Amino acid sequence: MRFSHLEYIWLLGIIPLGLLLLVWSRQKKKQGLRAFADVSQHPYLLRPLSRARQRLKSGLQITVLGLVVAALLGPQWGYDWQEVKKSGVDIVVAIDVSKSMLAEDIKPNRLDRTKKEVERLISVLKGDRIAIVAFAGNAFIQCPLTTDYGVAKLFLSDLNTDSLPLGGTDIGRAIEKSLEAYDKSDLEHRVLILISDGEDHGGEIENAIERAQKEHVAVYPVLVGSVMGAPIPILDNQGNRSYIKDQAGLLVLSKQNPEMFSLIAAQTGTFLSVLGSSGFALEDVYSLEIDRLEKKEFQAQRNKQYHDRFAWFVLGALILYMIEMFVPESKKEIPRETSSA
Repeated sequence: MRFSHLEYIWLLGIIPLGLLLLVWSRQKKKQGLRAFADVSQHPYLLRPLSRARQRLKSGLQITVLGLVVAALLGPQWGYDWQEVKKSGVDIVVAIDVSKSMLAEDIKPNRLDRTKKEVERLISVLKGDRIAIVAFAGNAFIQCPLTTDYGVAKLFLSDLNTDSLPLGGTDIGRAIEKSLEAYDKSDLEHRVLILISDGEDHGGEIENAIERAQKEHVAVYPVLVGSVMGAPIPILDNQGNRSYIKDQAGLLVLSKQNPEMFSLIAAQTGTFLSVLGSSGFALEDVYSLEIDRLEKKEFQAQRNKQYHDRFAWFVLGALILYMIEMFVPESKKEIPRETSSA
């Protein structure tokens, strides 16, 4: 036997509480009778009570309560094998984790806001597989393609600007590594969401985009940051806060680079989304574009479909409740002998 709603396990505490309540009510009833009449008068005013029947009624009441609690816990036993077929598209989300993503022109900062919005995207997926790629001066697959969205969120939460030792931003390398995350046996149903502030120090974007087009990958660039830009904060070992400066001692402002990302969108036939103070269009990208793409059927899985048995507990509780209603607490009256004249 297994239970499908263990979140209600705390209700088991009601059973001993109910038993204490029954004992308390019995005591209150006895006190009321003593206040009503002297104990010596009780046999003349009341039918004699049967201790055995009182215990039987109490036992039935507690059992009914226990059966109701058990029904709420969702008892299950016995199962059938059910084949579950999943369909969707393969989505790779490439996230820039370079130091410039710490800029705070988007609160709390570019990276934390990006992670929050990607988490929201994962929450609205409908059977699609998702992978996460982290990139800066290099790139690696943080989470391989999966339909386990809880695992994907765990990998996402671990991303930070220390995830890659090589600084800078190489968008071309990010695209190349993202292409490695797809299933090689299927060249359809592929989407790449590329999230960055648009700065690039690699210079290999055009070659990477050409390869993505050959492999039928739709690239949706998402630009992070503001046009005005913001300084990049850094913390020393003591937790003191400062900002990155250039050789002349001036603050380095990290600004979005819309021209590059607009070019990527134009070459791949998609559109540019912007994450800024006014909001984030990542969920719109999914609902308006990705979710409308032709779905592919992933390998079917066999899952155990357990049978719910709570109805038996409800039925048992109902029967015992009706029996308890018809069990009297008093003894049967013994007919008195009449004297003959």
